[in-house]
Amino acid sequence: MTNLKVRIKNLIFVVQLILSILTPILGYATSAQELASWQTLGTVLMEAIGTPYVLSLVTVSL
Repeated sequence: MTNLKVRIKNLIFVVQLILSILTPILGYATSAQELASWQTLGTVLMEAIGTPYVLSLVTVSL
């Protein structure tokens, strides 16, 4: 098993982890208008979390 304590201290690992989670979720938005305000961004994020397709994309990207 990998040493997670050491990896968490690595900035590149943390950035890659965040991007691998956010990229499929933000790609779920169909237009730039859905990302225009914080409220609509939150709505897109909550809808994406409830979608099996997006969750499988996040799992594969990890």
